[in-house]
Amino acid sequence: ETELRQLDQDVAIAEAEHARCMGAMDTAIFALEIYALLVTIAHFVHIWALHGTSFGLVDGVLALHLHSTISMIGKKIAERRNVHRISRELNSNFPDANDLDIRKASAAGDVCCICLNSMMVGGVKKVGCGHMFHTNCLREVVERERSIATAKCPLCRASLVTGRQEPPPVVRQPMAGGLANNGNNETTNTNNNDGALGRIGADVGPAQPAQPANPQ
Repeated sequence: ETELRQLDQDVAIAEAEHARCMGAMDTAIFALEIYALLVTIAHFVHIWALHGTSFGLVDGVLALHLHSTISMIGKKIAERRNVHRISRELNSNFPDANDLDIRKASAAGDVCCICLNSMMVGGVKKVGCGHMFHTNCLREVVERERSIATAKCPLCRASLVTGRQEPPPVVRQPMAGGLANNGNNETTNTNNNDGALGRIGADVGPAQPAQPANPQ
């Protein structure tokens, strides 16, 4: 048991180091992407400075590319802010699982249903319904939903914050009276059509027999 506990601690240290490396790499990639987009904007502005603005086709194409690049910078910054917001909400809304809960889960053979790793590895959060997940795995779930308020537990589909399951949507069935009224309307329309045909036949009258030709 002591060897297993030491192995779990070593794995947890390795996971923490890997998480730090991935965070630093993600920050570096974000900085390089923003830098590349800023260089692109500077390139377009430099072309305009050299050739001037004549409001022609080339200027229109440059304006479109410039607008697209600026929009891309805004989108990446918004995504980055959303990731940091989700991290803050995870830390403020969900407590860390205590050692007793983690040991019980490990003794029962429970694993994180997202990554299928042991609960003894990495940080563990306990959500509103009582289930436990790794912090990084829970962050991925919330990022897919774009909001912590609409995110659901992957196991029981309850709300992560409140732990309550939403009732299924109510499907309204047509009323029996409505069906009866539709049947009565169809019968009335049929009778009206029959009466109209009868009146037309009465106006026309019975067919007259053909008269024989007079003999010469």
